[in-house]
Amino acid sequence: MINPYESPVATNQKISTPGLAVLRGVFFCLNSLVAALFITAGLSAPFQDEWTLGTIFSVLFVGPILAYEIGECLAYFGGSKSAERVIGGFNLGGAVVTAFGIVANLVELLFKEPSRLAEDWPFILVFVSVGSAIVIYFAICGYLRVKWSNPS
Repeated sequence: MINPYESPVATNQKISTPGLAVLRGVFFCLNSLVAALFITAGLSAPFQDEWTLGTIFSVLFVGPILAYEIGECLAYFGGSKSAERVIGGFNLGGAVVTAFGIVANLVELLFKEPSRLAEDWPFILVFVSVGSAIVIYFAICGYLRVKWSNPS
């Protein structure tokens, strides 16, 4: 029964649908696995033979990925709706950045080296397919997290 004196924002309701709880667990596992891989790569980068710009960016990328993983744990284990909203925003931002990268690379290929289209089409097809799958995953994950974290 609805209590008119109780604030809808103050009720801290957990996700009651089993399917959504499973989906949330899948998001947590996939995002944690990828974050662990990026953190491992970033921490092992300084031990390479030579330092390149990629090495420096790998080391600098460890902090934001670690912060993302901490937010992921707070959202999943602690049930923090604000952490869920922030992580959802990061996922939506990741979808936008990834989509921009795909389009930018395709436009560069079309206008700078159109002759390579005929010989590199298998790579282009795989690049666009994998990139689109990442964009779709980020978008769905981000949208659902923002939706779950809204009080209404």
